Amino acid sequence: MADETAWLDETAEIIRAGRTEELDYAHLAEYLTDMANRDRREVISRLRILLAHLLKWVYQPERRSGSWLATVLTQQNELFDDLQSGVLRNHAIDALPLAYAKAVQFAAAETSLDKKTFPKACPWSMDEIISPDQKPQPGQIRDSNSILIRTLLEKFSCDVIQKHLPENFDEAKRTIETFNLQPSTFNLVLVSGGASVGDKDFTRPLLEWLGFGIVFNRVNIRPGAPLIFGANDSRVAFGLPGNPLSHFVCFHLF
Repeated sequence: MADETAWLDETAEIIRAGRTEELDYAHLAEYLTDMANRDRREVISRLRILLAHLLKWVYQPERRSGSWLATVLTQQNELFDDLQSGVLRNHAIDALPLAYAKAVQFAAAETSLDKKTFPKACPWSMDEIISPDQKPQPGQIRDSNSILIRTLLEKFSCDVIQKHLPENFDEAKRTIETFNLQPSTFNLVLVSGGASVGDKDFTRPLLEWLGFGIVFNRVNIRPGAPLIFGANDSRVAFGLPGNPLSHFVCFHLF
């Protein structure tokens, strides 16, 4: 460690002095790659610890403790800071299935519950995992819709797979392909937000890309006008408006 610290101090001094011809580029590239990989491993580790404790909290409520809660809050806060980096956030989204699989193993071992007790796929979106109690960064708003819709669906005893999609059409399609979310395996698809006609509202083309024929894309009510409904044989899809009140109204009316 001392040698590495001395090398870093020497490298920093060389850069400050502009003597770039003296840099050990091979060693520097290796070091920077190791640093990036370390950050990625740390994100997966924190996700695994957090998800395992969330599973224990939900499926073994009689054993809830202050220690469990402290672990959840600590990991949420650390992840919230780590994921301000777009690169690490994208890595976390990609690695979520792996982290969840590891979390199920740990939760099963620590609770003595069968692994089949827990959902096959992670039941939380990344925004839900990073607590909605966190203070939003400038330009961000709290994600209340994902929690709202999941709570509303629970009373129907249905199996829910919930994913957060990027706010870009092409990136959203890539995310769906990454998670292998085939609409043919679902009876109902709900998309939250993006149902209006703004530049960033792409729910309609997304549902069409998934194979749904659009039956209507607006209703004559307020709140809740920008509602999309599509069908594909016996499967149906809704594009719910992003406003939480409109979200709630449309869910109950349609």
